[in-house]
Amino acid sequence: MLAQMSSKWGDAAIQVISFDEGAKEPVPGGIRFRSEFVHTMSLMHALALQRLRGDSHLTNLTYGRFMDIPPEPPVDADLVDEWTRVRGNKSLVFLRAHRPHLEKYWRALPLAVLGGINLTECSILEPSRDRVYLVMCWLHRALVARRMAGGISQDAPIVSRIYQVLSDGMLGYENALKIVNTPFPFPFAQCVALLLHINALIIPLLMADWLADPYLASAITSSPSSPSTSSTRWLGRSKSPFASTRTTFRWFIYTTSLMRGW
Repeated sequence: MLAQMSSKWGDAAIQVISFDEGAKEPVPGGIRFRSEFVHTMSLMHALALQRLRGDSHLTNLTYGRFMDIPPEPPVDADLVDEWTRVRGNKSLVFLRAHRPHLEKYWRALPLAVLGGINLTECSILEPSRDRVYLVMCWLHRALVARRMAGGISQDAPIVSRIYQVLSDGMLGYENALKIVNTPFPFPFAQCVALLLHINALIIPLLMADWLADPYLASAITSSPSSPSTSSTRWLGRSKSPFASTRTTFRWFIYTTSLMRGW
């Protein structure tokens, strides 16, 4: 889903640049239009990733340049900061990372936008409840205005591909957003976590009372606990797959691949 979103939107930017540059009679303002269009595409891509990870702070969007690719974040757990590896008790009970943990994660790993985000864009985007669709409207209006001014002077069936791949990328974004917005069954996940904690308290006491061998008691105690713990951890990840710090490296790939390509 994210790969579809990034690839389609990157394809749209490449098509706009190619079609506008390839005009037989160049229209004035081409360089400015293409620069602003690439910036707006980068802004929409960053806002989409930000929405999927649950972040709404525009201050977590940083200035990005074509030749200034940020270093790759560490993927080894031993190299990650302590706060990204240790979670509070709320994470175990509610099966998700608590808010302060995620806010630290967002501030430490901002999303790059080519050209940054100016004050005018911030003032318009801040009150919006759907920033990705708002920026998509900006792109469509910019394409129509450029076309009416004489730019992107390819045949209409060819130009229609731009709108098609923009919509295809939006479809990938909506499919990913559907996972975020569809709540995992609340009572089921919490009941599983509660039963797991009860099981972890009772089973060791029973095994210690029934078995005389301490090694055998330890082995039998850990046997049912390990699968249950794994299932609970999977439930927590399935509730918010894009907000986990384990997806850090994927955010880096999706963001910097477009910066390298454009």
